[in-house]
Amino acid sequence: DLHNEGLVFSAQGKGTYVSKPKAVQNVQRLQGFGEAMAAQGYEATARLLSIQERKPPKAVVAALHLLAGEAVCVENSYFPLDIGRRMFGMDLSGDIFPMLENAFGIALGRADISLDATLADEEHQHYLALKPGEPILRVERLTHDRAGRPIDFEYLCYRGDAFKYQFRVDRK
Repeated sequence: DLHNEGLVFSAQGKGTYVSKPKAVQNVQRLQGFGEAMAAQGYEATARLLSIQERKPPKAVVAALHLLAGEAVCVENSYFPLDIGRRMFGMDLSGDIFPMLENAFGIALGRADISLDATLADEEHQHYLALKPGEPILRVERLTHDRAGRPIDFEYLCYRGDAFKYQFRVDRK
């Protein structure tokens, strides 16, 4: 049991020894590694190995919003006729939710969201500058107003290398 819990380790022909306790960082509080270790009585130091200017990996480009005009998402939205007809002639280049709330006076309520990963079809390859066989994250979102009426059904297709959804889920 002590081995399974990582409290002791054995060296063949030498014996069994008590393991050094592992340092723990609580991820419920935003803090640096040094701060977390100091709170547990450890001393952490850092050493700069290199500093240089270079082209960042795709994940860094996406995280720091450095995409500079490169498309990340293709959005296909569907609306009931009474809402959709009001959109003709409007500038639809911005975010749809503020338009629904501010221009149309619709109080948004909840959304049902499902996610899956799939390969980009020809349309998504074209608009997202992807090669055949590259993945996309496909989000299906049905948004309801506060009264519960479905008002917006969307397919949001994101570049698989430039976007991720992140959730916080509480257990009650």
